[in-house]
Amino acid sequence: MKRIFLALLVFLSLGGLIFSGLSAAASSKQTPQTIKIGAIVPYTGNAAGEGPSIERGINFALDEVNRRIAGKSITLKIEDETEDPTIAVAKAKKLVEQDKVDVIIGPLLAHTAVAVAAYLAPLKIPNLSSTPSNVVESKDTFYQNGTARGNSYPSGLFAYDDLKARKAAIIYQDYLYGEQIRDGFKAAFTARGGTITSEQKVPLGTADMAPYIEGMGKPDVVCLLLVSPSDVGFMKQYRQAGLTLPAIFGQSFPQGEIWKLKEVGDSILGMYGVAAYSPWIDTPDNKRFVDKFQRKYGFQPGVTTMVAGYLPTFIYLNALKSTGGNVNSTKIIQAIDSTKNLPSPLGAFSMRNRIGVTDEYVFKAVKIGNDINWQVVKKYPSVQPR
Repeated sequence: MKRIFLALLVFLSLGGLIFSGLSAAASSKQTPQTIKIGAIVPYTGNAAGEGPSIERGINFALDEVNRRIAGKSITLKIEDETEDPTIAVAKAKKLVEQDKVDVIIGPLLAHTAVAVAAYLAPLKIPNLSSTPSNVVESKDTFYQNGTARGNSYPSGLFAYDDLKARKAAIIYQDYLYGEQIRDGFKAAFTARGGTITSEQKVPLGTADMAPYIEGMGKPDVVCLLLVSPSDVGFMKQYRQAGLTLPAIFGQSFPQGEIWKLKEVGDSILGMYGVAAYSPWIDTPDNKRFVDKFQRKYGFQPGVTTMVAGYLPTFIYLNALKSTGGNVNSTKIIQAIDSTKNLPSPLGAFSMRNRIGVTDEYVFKAVKIGNDINWQVVKKYPSVQPR
């Protein structure tokens, strides 16, 4: 009888240990001690030059919190976006199925971002895209950079109201984002009473912009949405042709990206650009950010670093703080969507129906000493999605 009693005690003890172990495992599974962030960033293709800037922005935001939130460590896994939507979706699938990430930041290009958002929609994986979008693909995807039409709308207003232009030519890159920027400028400019003399779309990868410069007609201003190498080609050939009429980048030209300014040199002087960020925005929050960034990397952050890398990461980390480090998608999505007047280097940030609302600035390229800077000439506060 004594042996039976001892055996029973051992059995119960072991059972308790097993149950305790299973409970601990279940608890650990529900509240992981590592937060896994995935990112899809362009390292190849026409947007490859932006990849390192985006990566720096993500890493800088993570380093600000020492890669820890609520006692949990944070890991980062980055995949190459390329410029092919099929490949971008395959990279997203790897991040979800193999790396088990809790969130995906990116992609950058509008057409790849749309494809990735559509893939993630049924999986309930939070997605903070690095690009603006006019349409939210799912309730789990956020476009903190606003809408392309909304963001470029101030460029049309500025061209008509401040540059006194009445006729405009539009030259835009032949992909989704380029079309959206065209639409935003056109809507604002024509609503004021202006007319469009020409619209020309440029295939990605085009370096020789002379035919498009010749095809502008006789406008008072030219609105641009061009990416490398078309943007550099346009500026150089525009000046070589002796043209001086105002040119304004509706979005996308990287205000403050030092490598691009050095590449185009004096060709850009006098041209305008519209963006949500520049290292020369004169606010205490931005000055602190630029100072810390410059000490770390040795140069100033540009608009791509901020809006495509730092900002989505910053917003996700802020949501994690509000959930106490809980990565549950429902809680995180609710936390992100309820973001209101969050202080940031580019000003107060809010989310409206999963689309970001921020200030937009018009910049002019000027020379201060030996350096080309983007000087703020006008601010459009809290630009709404369109």
